[in-house]
Amino acid sequence: MAALTIQAKGASERSSAELQDAQNKVAALQSRAEALSERLAESDVKLGIQKQMREDLAAKLDTTEEELHRQNDLRSAKLELGDLVATRNLHIVDVYDADSNGKRQRSFGRSFLY
Repeated sequence: MAALTIQAKGASERSSAELQDAQNKVAALQSRAEALSERLAESDVKLGIQKQMREDLAAKLDTTEEELHRQNDLRSAKLELGDLVATRNLHIVDVYDADSNGKRQRSFGRSFLY
């Protein structure tokens, strides 16, 4: 009986030690899960900030591209206008409208002939 009592105490102590070990592991895993959850939350915030920055930069790029196209169009128009004005046989005609009495209204157009 004494031997069985000793064995039972030993088994009980081992069970207690195993239970304590399991509880320690669960606590460690819970703390690691909390740390990973915090890191995930921080990553989500950083990702949101990066998405906003990307959208802002994309909008700025679109605006810059539009401005560049506008400047190129203006440059092209200036070159064409320079060629037109430098033409030797250039005729400029103002186009007028007349009312029902034949009275001339203000100019509403201009034609360039060369």
